[in-house]
Amino acid sequence: MIWAILVHDRSWVAATIGFILFALTGCGGGTGSLSGKVTMNGKPVTSGTVQAFLVDGATLTSEISPDGNYSINELPAGITRIGVSSPNPKKRYEELLGFAKTEEQRKAIQPPDPALVKSWVGIPDQYAQPESSGLTVTIKSGPNQQDFVLTGSTPPPTGGSTGAPPPPGRAAKK
Repeated sequence: MIWAILVHDRSWVAATIGFILFALTGCGGGTGSLSGKVTMNGKPVTSGTVQAFLVDGATLTSEISPDGNYSINELPAGITRIGVSSPNPKKRYEELLGFAKTEEQRKAIQPPDPALVKSWVGIPDQYAQPESSGLTVTIKSGPNQQDFVLTGSTPPPTGGSTGAPPPPGRAAKK
């Protein structure tokens, strides 16, 4: 008798099915981590950043270590667009000095390590933005490994763009 009453109340049935589906799938796909190595024409990229551009508009960033490795944690499961940049450390330092408004700010900006300047591997600017990088990763719950094997013409060590987006509040020079 009670079963007949409950079955006829469709909102209860729908709520029960919804609860069961929620319990089985969780509240989304969970989170994962992403790690790997960045190379440019076979050489490790020795500095810069890997950026994960999330569906909600947020961006998570990892520094690239001198051996080319990176690691980003707490990425939501799903497709994530990627950008990679490797600014010329010497040019970036000079650019930051130009943005400094006071002597105190200029003194706070540390020059790059000479070994970093010497080992720098530049990458084409197209890789910095997710719209032009062509790099995507499907993040699954737990650890994910993805190497980024970049190819193309590299900027010269003493010229070209810094390969980095401008600091916040500054427009890119064209």
